[in-house]
Amino acid sequence: AELPDVLAEPLYAGRVIGNFITNACKYGQPGQPVRLRAQARSDGYVRLSVVNRGRPLTDAEQARIFEPFFRRPGESAEGTGLGLAICREIGARHGGRVGVYCPAGKDLVEFYLDLRTVV
Repeated sequence: AELPDVLAEPLYAGRVIGNFITNACKYGQPGQPVRLRAQARSDGYVRLSVVNRGRPLTDAEQARIFEPFFRRPGESAEGTGLGLAICREIGARHGGRVGVYCPAGKDLVEFYLDLRTVV
């Protein structure tokens, strides 16, 4: 199905999705695909998602993952811990939202950017 238009600055929305993809490749299970999704939601947003298989985030980690300088315990990947905090700010400035979803008992990790549809 065709998706509705969204309110977004393409450069900055692209940076959010690019950060999500980079993190999925960096922290995902080697050899596993990274999936990109776009779906219209009934609440007036389109959700852009990056989904990969990897070590699931605990509830406590999910609550803090968008905080500046947050580093997941036990991760050795390079970075400052600012990327996801910047993504959250970009999402908010678009009137959207960013988030993470990890279903209990699964090794799936989904980061998403919800953007408002054009009315």
